[in-house]
Amino acid sequence: MVIFLCFQHIIKQNTSDCEFSDKTEWEGDNRMFSYSISNSFNKQEIVSLFKSVGWKSADYPGQLFSSITNSEPVVSARNSRSELIGLMTAVSDGGMNVFFPYLLVNPRYQGRGAGRNIVEIMLGKYIGTYRKILIC
Repeated sequence: MVIFLCFQHIIKQNTSDCEFSDKTEWEGDNRMFSYSISNSFNKQEIVSLFKSVGWKSADYPGQLFSSITNSEPVVSARNSRSELIGLMTAVSDGGMNVFFPYLLVNPRYQGRGAGRNIVEIMLGKYIGTYRKILIC
């Protein structure tokens, strides 16, 4: 079961099994995006990504950077110039529940498949988890 909680709307969605290795490349809108599961980032690229979507979290760079780099796992997407264009984090109880506190894609890359691919990769890591909750 996947539950998305956005602006007080609840949407349930069934997902199919996903397979993913720790690093891969998928085609999106005729542009190559690379995807990885890693929490290795620099502070500026995290802050820039959050600013690109207008999130107030970017106003707290130290706390934001710590939050992202201490998350496990983090699925990220990069463009052909290796610039961070999107990411998703997870918090799990290791059994029944996983929460996704962050899912964002730079607006210049929205609508090109990067966000969808990030979500598919992350859901693939939690196939056996009963409840998957995205909070945005």
